[in-house]
Amino acid sequence: MISQQEIFKTRQIVSKLFKNSKGEPFILTDGQAELFALVYKKKYPRNHIETHTRYGKSEIISIASLLRVSTFPEKWVITAGNTDKARIIMQYAIGHIFDSDYTRSRFIMGKDESEEKIRRYRNKDRINFRLADGKLGELFITTAAGALGFGAPNVIEDESALIPGNDHALVMRMLGD
Repeated sequence: MISQQEIFKTRQIVSKLFKNSKGEPFILTDGQAELFALVYKKKYPRNHIETHTRYGKSEIISIASLLRVSTFPEKWVITAGNTDKARIIMQYAIGHIFDSDYTRSRFIMGKDESEEKIRRYRNKDRINFRLADGKLGELFITTAAGALGFGAPNVIEDESALIPGNDHALVMRMLGD
């Protein structure tokens, strides 16, 4: 459980750093702020999150993981039963990179990329952020089976019930490495 003070602080941070689809400050509900804090602050080693449709789970998780990798030198993988499903969270994350100078200034743009092209197409499978001392933060998508060998200690499984059992076992093995 997250305190009301933490919820208030989280709502303030998100509204300063991120924008909604209308370009206005992103205002979280209390429940969304709690979800954001669970991911961003890594309050627990494992979280199981169930929400009703249209709650905003994918977008909230995207901005929490985006802020995490643009702040800390960590690898985060988004996986699902297929890459198209995993890409939903990544597309939200890419859409929010340029909301603030904080994430924009750390984002590593490819040689042949432009901010406009990234904003428009949102088709990257990997985004990297340059942090202090030359360290990197990284967020990438893959299928559960494709995650084997990456060794990312932070995994977001979207629609995990749709990931075949053997593939899910591979992801759990990756977390144990």
